[in-house]
Amino acid sequence: LQRQLTSGRRFERMSDGPADAVSSLAQRAELRRVEQYARNADRATVWVRTADSALSSVDDQLTSARSLLVQANSGAMDATARAGIATQIRAIRSALLQTANTQVEGRPIFAGTVAGPAAYDGTGAYVGDTGAVNLPVSANVTLQANLVGTTVFGTADVSDPTQGDVFQVL
Repeated sequence: LQRQLTSGRRFERMSDGPADAVSSLAQRAELRRVEQYARNADRATVWVRTADSALSSVDDQLTSARSLLVQANSGAMDATARAGIATQIRAIRSALLQTANTQVEGRPIFAGTVAGPAAYDGTGAYVGDTGAVNLPVSANVTLQANLVGTTVFGTADVSDPTQGDVFQVL
């Protein structure tokens, strides 16, 4: 009892209370599991919020590109005005490439499970894979935290770029 009072612990060695020690170890393991689930849920939240922000940016950029394309199709546009619009569309394409390579924790969110520096290279070619980043958030629940770039931006089509991904179309 004196030892318990001075140390503040009910037992110091497994032999002081084997049943209690096993129970304590099981509770500590469960606590570590729950803490890991909480960390995973926090990570998934960061991934989803980052993807949401990136997708909002993509929507805005594509809306701008569409508006410029409608203007370019106007009969009132001359060659100089169309060249200016083409420059703006190239800038939007570059901004989309940057958005497509948005990262969380040093990993591109649209690259699947590839841990490289980018989901798309400088030419707009997809360098990721179709893997899912799954995070367990409870004993029987796993969340997919990422989106695959081909789902968001389309799939490249070498034979007909007008039917390819957004980078080919732009």
